[in-house]
Amino acid sequence: MTAGSSLKTRAYRSWFIADSGTSAGYSLRVFALPLVAFSVTQDVSIAGWITAISSIVYTVMSIFGGTVVDRHNRRKLMLTFAGASSIIWSVVIVLLLNHHLDGWTLLAAAVIHMLISGVTSSSGHAYLRSIISADDYPKARSETEGRDAAISMVSGPVGGVLYAIAQWLPFLASVISYVFAFVATLFIPGREQEDIRAKQARSTGSTAMRDFIDGWKWTLSKRTLVRAMLAFALMDLGFVGIDEAAQLHLVSSGVSSQRIGYINAAWGIAMVIGAFISTKLSHKLHAGITCIAVMAMMAVIHVPLIFTDNYFVIMIMFAISCLPWPLFNALIMGFIYAKTPQNLQGRVTTVVSLPSMALSSLAPGIAGILLKAISWNICIAVFYAFMVVSLFVYIFSPELRSMPRSSQWESTEMR
Repeated sequence: MTAGSSLKTRAYRSWFIADSGTSAGYSLRVFALPLVAFSVTQDVSIAGWITAISSIVYTVMSIFGGTVVDRHNRRKLMLTFAGASSIIWSVVIVLLLNHHLDGWTLLAAAVIHMLISGVTSSSGHAYLRSIISADDYPKARSETEGRDAAISMVSGPVGGVLYAIAQWLPFLASVISYVFAFVATLFIPGREQEDIRAKQARSTGSTAMRDFIDGWKWTLSKRTLVRAMLAFALMDLGFVGIDEAAQLHLVSSGVSSQRIGYINAAWGIAMVIGAFISTKLSHKLHAGITCIAVMAMMAVIHVPLIFTDNYFVIMIMFAISCLPWPLFNALIMGFIYAKTPQNLQGRVTTVVSLPSMALSSLAPGIAGILLKAISWNICIAVFYAFMVVSLFVYIFSPELRSMPRSSQWESTEMR
């Protein structure tokens, strides 16, 4: 297959458009949720835990999500996720308009959404494995990273402006995006093939629990995946913790939603630039060494935040740290993608990301407690320590250090 050929098909274009709608809905919801939570509770700690609890629910449901995705029609699961998301946040809008939304109700809506999301949301990326080749994944990953960054870049300031006009408007924009994703998914070809794949997955005589266990056994038998899971988890806890701490600290200090949105826009611009660079370099670089360099850069960049909570320093440091992120994801996730059998894509993706989700889901709550009980400086220092430990895990893991260029992935065994 020629380079980039599978990225020019109708299937990939339709998938990309549908996934873009889901990404936009997610970005707008994530931006609005902590702001609305703080508004209805007037407590930075409670606002943090509303976000944290819903994330924990997502993590728990994701444990089984990979098995569901591998055993059922992934296209139909994409439709279920988009449709349910639009309905849930439409209800929240109605409650906000009628001044009936409180912290408990908002938590209930977030939890219900995450119950469904945990089981279905990974279906889109699992479906991608049947659309493009392994050689095309680094470029496809870079394109989606750049798209997500562009969406975040727009959704930050747009969400801030919409929130300033009315608290329910960011949720309305999210609902519209989910509806767009639902409609676009209907145009993805290959419905019959996906029905056949799902039926074959369930016709082997293996139970869902057996498939669930097999997915975990296969993943944990690979040292590369085990080390990657640990490194991902620690890095995400540190990065997400600093991000959540910054947002909670700024909103509780009286910084306007528009200015918080500008920070999202700044790192969105950086991610777009980083994604462009990644599309040009990802196939040329040694994956293992490049990933170590990126993680070291991330650790160094966040040092100033331990000593200052200046708005502009936060914005600049976040933006710089996001520049190499698309390249990191394209290389390490591309290698994992290339070496994972198609019938295990959902389960392996779930297992690999689960520790990361589990730890990072605690970040908003931990950030809220540390900010309220101690100080900004100690809070950032705690999360920064996890980033440093993650770097050392990667450095001392020969399986991760030795990941080659993408042209050698097919002939390289994942140990």
